[in-house]
Amino acid sequence: MPEAWENQNDSSEEKPETSIERKLDLTKPRDLLVYFAKRFEETHSIPYVIEWDKETSCFKGFMARYGVDAPEIVDVLFDKFKGNINGNIITATGFSKGAKWIQDILFNALWEERNKKNKPPMATGTLDGDDFVNLMGK
Repeated sequence: MPEAWENQNDSSEEKPETSIERKLDLTKPRDLLVYFAKRFEETHSIPYVIEWDKETSCFKGFMARYGVDAPEIVDVLFDKFKGNINGNIITATGFSKGAKWIQDILFNALWEERNKKNKPPMATGTLDGDDFVNLMGK
């Protein structure tokens, strides 16, 4: 899970509540939306203007469906897919109930990544998957 951003600025000036530099609690829809916007801006180099009511609602439903996996799914979108699926830039509405197919792609990618990390090392001299078929085809 990503580290929450901390205020990097030594200024004692009070920041507005929506500042991305404050510490984020990624178990809250509003903070996950802010995190999404930050990752969007980093990935695409364009500012992301949040539509608070609409997009917070999208993230509430998203977090209800995926629970503790939600922040990691957002990371998969930007780390693996670079914020694009099928050539389309994904915005916060990609996490709405109507765009569940996008979330399914991301969730499956998350599980594939987890399975790769948890796969036990193979014993020396054993074949994996199609290796036997490929060997016999020669």
